[in-house]
Amino acid sequence: MRLAITLLMFLALGSVAVTNYRIRVARLRQMRRLIHTMQAPWGATHPVPKDAVDRLLPRWMIHKLHLLGIEPGMRGVVLTMGALLSIATIALLVLGPIAAAGLATTSVAGALMMLNLLAGRRLVDLAALMPSFFDRIRQLVIVGNSLPTAFTRSVQDAQPRLARAFAPAMRRMGNGASFVESIRQSAEEIDLYEVRLFATAVAANMRFGGSLAHCLGNLVSYLRKRTSIERELRANTAQIRASAWVLGLLPLLVAGLIVTQNQDYARWFVVHPTGRMMLVYCILSQLCGAIAMRAVVRSSY
Repeated sequence: MRLAITLLMFLALGSVAVTNYRIRVARLRQMRRLIHTMQAPWGATHPVPKDAVDRLLPRWMIHKLHLLGIEPGMRGVVLTMGALLSIATIALLVLGPIAAAGLATTSVAGALMMLNLLAGRRLVDLAALMPSFFDRIRQLVIVGNSLPTAFTRSVQDAQPRLARAFAPAMRRMGNGASFVESIRQSAEEIDLYEVRLFATAVAANMRFGGSLAHCLGNLVSYLRKRTSIERELRANTAQIRASAWVLGLLPLLVAGLIVTQNQDYARWFVVHPTGRMMLVYCILSQLCGAIAMRAVVRSSY
C-alpha cells in the first residue's frame, strides 16, 4: 500500500513537472508569434492565441475568480490539480472506490457552491456601491468635468473593491482606448446589471446628445429604487430560501453519511442494475428539484 501511494505521488509530481515544461514552451511559442505579428506588414491579420488557463478552466469559473480578486495562473492551476489528484488517489486506496467517489463528488460540489456564493456576495456588494459611484460622477460632471475625467476621479476616490473592478477600464483608457468602448468592455467583464445600464446610457448620450447630468440623475434614482425593492423582496422570501437550502443540502449530507458509514449498502446502488436505476433517478430528481426551487425563490426586478 505504501509503495503504491509513493509511486502515485511520484507520478503526480512528474506530471506537474512535465506540464510546467509544456507551459514554458507554449509561452516561448506565443512570444515568437507576437514578434512575428509585429514584424508583419501593416494590415495583416493574425488570430489571437488563446490563453492557456482558458483551456483548463471554464470561462465562468475564471470570471468568478476574478470577482474574488484571484488571478488564476497556469502554474497555480496545475499545482492545484496535481494536489487534488494526489488526494483523490490516496482516498481511493484508503477508503475504497465508492467512498472516494462520494467524497470527491461532495468536495467538488461544495467547492463550486462556495465559489458561487462568494462571487454572488461580491456582486451584491458591488451593486450596492454603484448608485453612490454614479452619483459622484454626476456631481463631477455638473461642476464642469468631462465624463472620462469624472470617471477617473471617481474611481480614484472609490473603495478598493470598486477600484479593482474598474482597474482594467482605467488601463485601457490610459493606453488610448475610447471611454465608451472601455466601459462597454468592463460591463462585459464584470457582468453586472448596473454597469451594463451605465454603459448603455453613456453610449446613447454620446450618440444622440442631451444632458448627461440629467441622464445620470435618472439612472441613480432608478438604481436606488430598484435596490430598495430588491431588499424588500429578499426580506419577504427569506424563509422560503432557507427552506430551499435545507431541502437541497439534506439529501447530499445523508448520502455522504451513508457512503462513509455503510459501504456495503452504498455498493448495492453501483453493482445491482436496480440500484443503478435508482441512483440515476435520485440524481435526476435532485437536479430537477434544485432547478425548480431556484426558479421559485429567485426574485429579479
